[in-house]
Amino acid sequence: MNGYRHVLSRSEPLLGPGRLGCAGVSLTMPRNPMRYEDCLSESWLAARLSVDPVELEAMRREGELIAVRKPGTTEWLYPAWQYSGRTPRGVIPRLVRAAQESGLDETRLYEVLTAPLGLGGRRRLADLVVEGRDDEVVEAVRGAGSGSA
Repeated sequence: MNGYRHVLSRSEPLLGPGRLGCAGVSLTMPRNPMRYEDCLSESWLAARLSVDPVELEAMRREGELIAVRKPGTTEWLYPAWQYSGRTPRGVIPRLVRAAQESGLDETRLYEVLTAPLGLGGRRRLADLVVEGRDDEVVEAVRGAGSGSA
């Protein structure tokens, strides 16, 4: 967890800018042991934001935050890119709602948002979230749930 403190304390954006569209792009699911490297533990995030972990859990249950668990663990991990400073990005509830309506669970939603865009791509839908390209990402999540990804 020692690397996480550096992630949220940066003043620059967590992910770089770019202009790659997502319409018609296939998503490939990474099988990467570093898959959750962009996530913060619930206990660490609660301490960093000076909130009770129960509040983070309530926000997750209400669809205000995205969280995922590593297979075989019980602790929720929260992707850092869903925050702008100390505040969750406004699109997060829309993404969670779109995923639920499309039949995606929390793990699948995270996989869709962090999968490389296109063949050999380094950019992800999470990058578009950071750029504020909300409508594109919501539509891609809806499409992933309908079996097109």
